[in-house]
Amino acid sequence: MKIIDKINKAEQEGRPYWSFEYFPPKTPQGVLNLYERIERMGKLNPIFIDITWRWGGKSKNLTQELCINSQTVYGLDANMHMTCTGTNINQVNEALKTSKRNNLQNILALRGDLISNIDTKLISKDISELTTSDYNEIMMKTNEFQISSQLVKYIRDEFGDYFCISVAGYPEGCTCPNDTDKDILVLKEKADAGADFVISQLFYDVGKYMQWIDKCKKSGINIPIIPGIMPIQNYNGFTKMSDLCNISIPDEIWTSLASCKEDDLAVKDFGIKYAIKMIKQLSSYGIKGFHFYTLNLERSTKLVLEGLQFVSVVAQPDISKELNLTKIQMFNRQEKQLPWPSTQNGKRSGENVRPIFWHNNASTYIERTNSWDEFPNGRWGNSNSPAFGEIIYGKYWRYSNTKSIELWGLPTTISDIQELFVKYCEGELTDLPWSDSPLQLESNEIKDQLTKLNRLGYLTINSQPSCNGVSSTNLVHGWGPKNGFVYKKAYIEFFIHPEKLQKLIKKLDEYNIENQESPTITYLAVSKHSDNLLTNFGKLQPNAVTWGVFPGCEIIQPTIVDPNAFIAWKEEAFEYWNLWSKVYSGTYPASHNLIQNIMNDWYLMNMVDNDYTRSSNFMYDLMSSL
Repeated sequence: MKIIDKINKAEQEGRPYWSFEYFPPKTPQGVLNLYERIERMGKLNPIFIDITWRWGGKSKNLTQELCINSQTVYGLDANMHMTCTGTNINQVNEALKTSKRNNLQNILALRGDLISNIDTKLISKDISELTTSDYNEIMMKTNEFQISSQLVKYIRDEFGDYFCISVAGYPEGCTCPNDTDKDILVLKEKADAGADFVISQLFYDVGKYMQWIDKCKKSGINIPIIPGIMPIQNYNGFTKMSDLCNISIPDEIWTSLASCKEDDLAVKDFGIKYAIKMIKQLSSYGIKGFHFYTLNLERSTKLVLEGLQFVSVVAQPDISKELNLTKIQMFNRQEKQLPWPSTQNGKRSGENVRPIFWHNNASTYIERTNSWDEFPNGRWGNSNSPAFGEIIYGKYWRYSNTKSIELWGLPTTISDIQELFVKYCEGELTDLPWSDSPLQLESNEIKDQLTKLNRLGYLTINSQPSCNGVSSTNLVHGWGPKNGFVYKKAYIEFFIHPEKLQKLIKKLDEYNIENQESPTITYLAVSKHSDNLLTNFGKLQPNAVTWGVFPGCEIIQPTIVDPNAFIAWKEEAFEYWNLWSKVYSGTYPASHNLIQNIMNDWYLMNMVDNDYTRSSNFMYDLMSSL
């Protein structure tokens, strides 16, 4: 979706809105961590995110990749930075075509670093004296854009209105305060060339910013201007940044920082309070939108939004008590987040069903299914199809050897492995190879049962409790529009030793003896080395385990247990054992061999209690009774 349309809608409704900026990390691990951060910060409901850009090497491709995945996987509209410096028009054109093919509809057009490599023989003027006409002449001779207004015009000429184009504005001048009036004229040229809105450079003096806004309006710049906010993160970085950007810093900031500059946490806390103060001042002038320069950090931006009561603050649940909110006021509380965000990839826009197996692995699910014959609505092609997607599993392994050993130690017995799963369920361990975040809020309701099952030898990797028509505004289970109802069947997925598997299947057959054609508790089980399913499904078809019912619309966003998708998921699920075992290869043979044996001998199994009207404990107690 075009960002300008979202801005206009928010402005018409008179509500605040915000956006986040990130930069491409330098390491693969940093990229994976950023994806996790973008996913978490997406829950703060930004109207868009943007990713910075550098030509050369992998950075440009990584910027596009981050934008594409943010839209496809996390449902966040992405604004892709694009700079003129260091490239030719053909490269820019190809990048824009790639963006269009991937449904990236928003571009932040920038000049980039100061131009210092212009051949002055091309034109008989000093660089400081060059006009727009001079830059156009140079562009014709070099086939390279020199300034961002050229890039804006080119995008409009070649692609019409397909792209929403944003540009940068400099409240205190691009390079020095003396350039402010000149930069306003440059900004006017960018607006006239076809820019849709402006994102300002960071600033800390609200008075000067508002004077600049007034000058922009008087010069005829009528497109929206969003102020750039950068919460102060640390003292040294702040002083370097203020010098680099040539921005003025109010005396009250220096005075406040002088007493705490050696205390990083105190500096951050001051930065949060000052950002809140700035935004309140800007809001008093009628400004609704704010762009956060996050520096790829999360805490300060989140606390600023919470401090402004733009987003809700939710207490961590006490398992022995009902969940309580710490604040009643909640922004945009009319609709809770859906189980998975709606994709911004047009090709997948009709998708409203997903297999539950990828609950904690959204990225690999998207990667795999992009090339399947059919993925919307839970109707996938046969696993024998040549279009049945393959993925590079190592790409999604987030853990270095050092980090893996730090998290999971050196297990040498099955009991050691079980204890790791128990610690995860109890919150003492934040990660397992199959889950890179703590136990989901809904699963806290069944934490004691999960802990018990893991101690009994069921290594659980996915679960959900049942609920029967819970209100869509319920703080634990609710999602979707108001006045709706949410339903869930008790579900659990786990690894199990083959001997225990046979006992469990016998127990389930005994329980379902009177309903063999339509069993109440259904299961799927498979080993690493075979695609032959052990199951009591009468027909191998999708089984809905979560769904929502809302006024005026069809049942939406069910998650399903699908046998064909389960076969695909089992490859990935077992591969995480393999990747884990490689951490110990050659150095810790006992740990390596233990994990390899589990991978080769054990089964992956899931179970569904189709009677969603009863407690989840029924199925879990049945498992515990073996």
